[in-house]
Amino acid sequence: MKPAIHAYQHALSVWEKFHAQSKYPVMDEESLTRCAAKDNMLDRILRAPPPGERTPTAFGLFVRFGRNWKPLRQTSFLGEFLPGPSTVERRLLEAAAKGAIKRPRRLPVTVEEFPSRIWQRAQASQNPKRLVGAAYLAFNSMVRLLEQHEDDTDLEDLMTFRIPSGDLPDVIDLAALSPGRFLDLKNRIIDWLMEEFRTGRFELTSEVMPAIKAWVLVDTGNRDEGIDMLSAETRATMEKYLTTHRLCDHHHTRRLGRLMFRFGLRRLASQCTKVLGDSPWKLGWQYQAISGNAHARIRQIILRPDSDADAWMKEPALACSAMTIPLWLMDGVERVSELTALFNKAAGCPWIFPRLQHIYQWHLALAGKHEELRQIEQIAPDLAVGLSGSLTPSIP
Repeated sequence: MKPAIHAYQHALSVWEKFHAQSKYPVMDEESLTRCAAKDNMLDRILRAPPPGERTPTAFGLFVRFGRNWKPLRQTSFLGEFLPGPSTVERRLLEAAAKGAIKRPRRLPVTVEEFPSRIWQRAQASQNPKRLVGAAYLAFNSMVRLLEQHEDDTDLEDLMTFRIPSGDLPDVIDLAALSPGRFLDLKNRIIDWLMEEFRTGRFELTSEVMPAIKAWVLVDTGNRDEGIDMLSAETRATMEKYLTTHRLCDHHHTRRLGRLMFRFGLRRLASQCTKVLGDSPWKLGWQYQAISGNAHARIRQIILRPDSDADAWMKEPALACSAMTIPLWLMDGVERVSELTALFNKAAGCPWIFPRLQHIYQWHLALAGKHEELRQIEQIAPDLAVGLSGSLTPSIP
């Protein structure tokens, strides 16, 4: 078996196993608060993620709920999930067990999606206040990661896996974020997606179609009309929800607010969340593969020469972050070997597969590995993105 196929199969099997272990009805912060005493539920959820993601999540869980547990339960939990803490961490855990730690008044905003990344930065400082904040963020991060796939029933659902991105399928990023010289490949993806829509295999509502057109045209001069239309619809929907307070209007306000954030219209997105009684940061809207100026600056920091310039391709939790997704697409360089190495590391970060499997196919197409693409289609036909033909990228 070719290395690229073996790596893809490995990452897929890791994801399927993780999905089965972590899937639990109503996995959200409210249900965890209500069910914090249900040891079996909590322990099952915590055993599913790999150790690097499990430890900071467990720390955050204990800091939040440990004071409500009996001493025997506290000891058992710490022994299984948090053995060998540092001196500062041990003191924080002891304080949490006594109920002496209060929730920070305001949690910092972070663009780090994975508990391991959040925790690494806080550990480097060993600052107690920063560790407490990171513990809360790590727990919130894991809840959000698990919520993304709690309703998935089959592989096809991975097409809309990402942190809520305005109901746009991940495949759209291949067409929107890749260089313009790959027009043939871009058109092939759009044609495939339209065919999926025509045959009924993939549902695209009349509300989503304008958003897809606007996102694909994001770097062209033809997007303004679509964006203006969506912005007007967003304002009208917000006003309607303020009057009706109906659930469907709440849903549409939330959906359109996500799109406004994705298109870089943050003020309008913030207005949507204010109407909903929340904030875009708490809802995780910052975790989107968009190409706005603020996100571009973050990506330049990721690529800084004073750090490991290749870290974004090697460190799993960074490599599949939404902040990093455009880096895989922006320069048109084929990186099959780097992606293959990452997919072989999926045991340490199961999200590699749903976050990067479509990008994996894109890079196989760039490398002209059409036989591998055809084999991948056979392994997971629901996740094909229409690139397995003999088409060669049109590079001037």
